[in-house]
Amino acid sequence: LKKPGSGPGFFYCLAFSSLLSYDIMLNEFWIYVTGFAGKGVIMADKSNRLPQNAKGKWYVDASCIGCGLCSVTAPDIFILGDDGQAYVARQPQTEEENELAIQAMNDCSAQSIGDDGE
Repeated sequence: LKKPGSGPGFFYCLAFSSLLSYDIMLNEFWIYVTGFAGKGVIMADKSNRLPQNAKGKWYVDASCIGCGLCSVTAPDIFILGDDGQAYVARQPQTEEENELAIQAMNDCSAQSIGDDGE
């Protein structure tokens, strides 16, 4: 394994007979399973955007686990709903709010926050 930020790291999982390659700098992972190789980028999916989100580029998708970190980081932007998932209550209006939204997105352990919506 290489240290984070130094390029690809490789992990072998005996339980699934697969090899996982993760590149911290590119935020990409590759999974190699016998006869299959697939690439994925860890990020929110705008096609899976929650309907409660305010219209705009910022959103939370359905992979949200409801930890509430985003609503603590940027409480004027993100709200934890009654259904246990967070959503964007309103789009950031200032540079400071945008920076807080970026921090929430970067800190989201489920990678459920996106900024590539309409």
